[in-house]
Amino acid sequence: MTIRKFRIIDLAILTAAGLLPDVLIPLIGLPRVGVYVSISIPVILFCLVRWQRWGLLPLGILALAQFLIGLWDNPATASLAHAAGMAGLSAGLLIPSKWFIRPRTGFGKVSLYYLTGYVSMVLLEWVIFPLLHGGIPLENVLLKHAFNFFLGYAIFAVIARQKDLLVPMEPYLREEARKREEEKMRKGIGLYDEDPEKN
Repeated sequence: MTIRKFRIIDLAILTAAGLLPDVLIPLIGLPRVGVYVSISIPVILFCLVRWQRWGLLPLGILALAQFLIGLWDNPATASLAHAAGMAGLSAGLLIPSKWFIRPRTGFGKVSLYYLTGYVSMVLLEWVIFPLLHGGIPLENVLLKHAFNFFLGYAIFAVIARQKDLLVPMEPYLREEARKREEEKMRKGIGLYDEDPEKN
């Protein structure tokens, strides 16, 4: 499988993983009690680490979905302000991809990456709101996102603890392919780490 094909499949699966819960959440009534929950936020940040600029594709798709879902209980202008604010997640691309190295990235770097993306999204949403819908106090925006911030942080922390998930995929896949080729060459000329007769 080529890297391009793997990227398409990977991004499609991750986009679906972020979209499905976001569609189901309004059905159980959480937005009506003032609780904002969106699994797509950590998913988008995850995609941006794995595929860098290609992660902007699921960001656009999931932001559009958030706009349409928001129409369920909110004015179109408020939903649009929130969806447009999600563009702030792309600030995660400012974090060097070399931070995310194997086997696992340090917890401090993961936290800074998540904070950079999420805080940028919240601030951009707060700036856009007066332009599209009307002014809103920053503390109101912070309260709206408080539960989802910690939920997304917990999800992202679990992802980060896995050995080969939170890594830039293109260099990772090339490295894995190189190792497989080297292993084939070694076996082809009879080189083994251990005596094969002992196995």
